[in-house]
Amino acid sequence: MVDESDLVGRLDDDAIERIAAAHESLAPAVMMLRTLGGAYGRVAEDATAFAGRRAEAFLICAAFRAPGAPAEQISAAREIWAHAMAGVSVGCYGNFHPTRAPRVVEAMYPPSTRERLREVKRSWDPDNVFRGNHNVTPR
Repeated sequence: MVDESDLVGRLDDDAIERIAAAHESLAPAVMMLRTLGGAYGRVAEDATAFAGRRAEAFLICAAFRAPGAPAEQISAAREIWAHAMAGVSVGCYGNFHPTRAPRVVEAMYPPSTRERLREVKRSWDPDNVFRGNHNVTPR
């Protein structure tokens, strides 16, 4: 399974067309779209560690490939997703992300939020003991 997730800044016609095209190109695949907004969207982006408050939707995709599929097939699926989300994504929600790679941490937290989290980490976990997650390293 090749899974990805993104926060969609604006769920307009362009975003919907991109999502539908990606779904078709990634078949067999399933997608889950959750709308966001309301009280959730009225929280200031810098009030919590989660900075995706202005996103209109949360999109999760799982594309299915045969067990032991060649790396090229996996890479191709990720490329389709990346192309579809370019200009549409405003970040990601890490709890539904398949990896803990540094690129995911960068997508989860904008620079100002990462910096705030680094300061907290420096104060409370300077040795980075709690690193088995989407790790924000201490400053």
